[in-house]
Amino acid sequence: MEKEFIGVTQDGDLLKIARIQKEKSGWRLTNLSRVAIKVEADVEQEKNRSKEMVDDHGGDFLFGIDESYDESLYSNDDGNEEDNFDLLRAIGEEGDSRDLFHSNVGTLRDELEEHYPKKLKAGITIQNGDTNFQVLKDKNYNQLKTRELQDHLAGHLEKVYGSVPGTDHYNYNIREDGSLLLISYQEKPYLLRLLDRARNLYSGKIKIQQMLPDEVLLAGLVKENYTPEENEISCVIHMGLDRSRLFFMRGGHIQYAVAPIEIGRETSSVLEVLFSKILFQLDTGELSGLDRILITNNDPGGAAISYFRRQFPDVMVDEFRFKAGTITIPKHLAGDSPSFTSAIGAALSAAETRNPNFSEYSMVPAYVRERQNMLKLRWHGMVLLIFLLVTPTIWNVMYQEKQDKIEEFNAELFRTELRILDLEPVVAKAGETRQLYELEQMKMELLNSLSDGAYYWSETLKTLNDGLGSIKNVWIERIKHVEDGFMLQGYSMTRGRIPQVTNLFDRADLKAVSVVEMRERKLYKFSIKGYNDTSADLDSKFERIPIDNDANTN
Repeated sequence: MEKEFIGVTQDGDLLKIARIQKEKSGWRLTNLSRVAIKVEADVEQEKNRSKEMVDDHGGDFLFGIDESYDESLYSNDDGNEEDNFDLLRAIGEEGDSRDLFHSNVGTLRDELEEHYPKKLKAGITIQNGDTNFQVLKDKNYNQLKTRELQDHLAGHLEKVYGSVPGTDHYNYNIREDGSLLLISYQEKPYLLRLLDRARNLYSGKIKIQQMLPDEVLLAGLVKENYTPEENEISCVIHMGLDRSRLFFMRGGHIQYAVAPIEIGRETSSVLEVLFSKILFQLDTGELSGLDRILITNNDPGGAAISYFRRQFPDVMVDEFRFKAGTITIPKHLAGDSPSFTSAIGAALSAAETRNPNFSEYSMVPAYVRERQNMLKLRWHGMVLLIFLLVTPTIWNVMYQEKQDKIEEFNAELFRTELRILDLEPVVAKAGETRQLYELEQMKMELLNSLSDGAYYWSETLKTLNDGLGSIKNVWIERIKHVEDGFMLQGYSMTRGRIPQVTNLFDRADLKAVSVVEMRERKLYKFSIKGYNDTSADLDSKFERIPIDNDANTN
């Protein structure tokens, strides 16, 4: 199904509906329609006539009152019939207004049933002039905390309306310069009331995607389609059937909105009034000048463009036009499309809810959003119900699988415990063997420490013994171990034999020689330092004996 959206706006006693459709290159306008409704202004003459008839006929004429009327309910004790007729008149007006509203609901429902799909996604506007625009410049609102800002806005709105409207009735935007644009309305928009009631009678579904003040929507369209420069001043004129509004933009933002003008295209003097309003704003000095005038929702063949071009020859005056690429307008709709600017824009705002040019001031009430979310989540409820039904079965299967695994693990644990019991004697025997091994290891270490250097000293003493056999009149008094070798002390009857003793060793130094007397004889006492020979090859000290494997085998 192709994506379709509609935009609905109110222009006096007309509802304007635009329908757009998604295509590859963007959006395409597929239909424009006007629906005539009755507003209270249409029956004003009938009301006045009714009042005259009530005044003329007094208490004997009850115009428009149901036959079931009970006089006792509306009479007073003084018998003041004039007050009774005032009350009757009010009841009659309320009944007329209620009947008028229901009639309009039926008209809208019939139009939607006949020409539109069963699933509608709509964008609507708050009728131009029904929204209050205020630019607050009394402080830098960027510096206020959220709570302070809300309290300040609540106080300001209370001064304007006498009470603080609900949060759905106002919106705001803080600008870069610290000023704040506050948008608010007091009564529920008539178009929203119509759609709320029509959705209960409509055979299909109506979803309100977007609701914007008409002025905000037009400002967003100007920003989207004209890309004005930052300081460019534009005047946007919306000339409705019986009400007009103009506002000024600086760049892409609303700078100032003139109060609603309660005359429209039906009044011949409307152009002069609009011209005077523009001049007044320029004379106040709030605007530095005027660069562009754009006329929206303009009737085909209207005189507004030529009139303002004559009055402002130096200003660019034009009818609002959608730029290429925004929406494709077929030739058969091109002639009527200028008077449907707001309706087409409302449809685009419904289709592009995330477009900041529209979403920044969205005023869709919270109750509408919640209601539509509930409808949207109905299928989630079905999924949840199915899930709840299936869950016990899935849970039972999972439980059985887990139970089987637990039993399998218990059996494996039991088998492992049996194997451990079988291995306990082996473990005990291994422990005893390890203790014996550690004891033998200690003995080996002790033996090794006792025999450390035995070969070295054996070699040293053998060398000394063999050498002194050929050196006469020399004897050794002491030999002791030092850090890197040994110290040898002895006596010689002649000095010349002492170097011979030193030369017995590969690495030795004669440290000292002194003359002493012993038993009335002169002797030479000497000290020799011998060094460890670390490069000695032990293998060369021993003779290798080959082992005959065959002999061992035998």
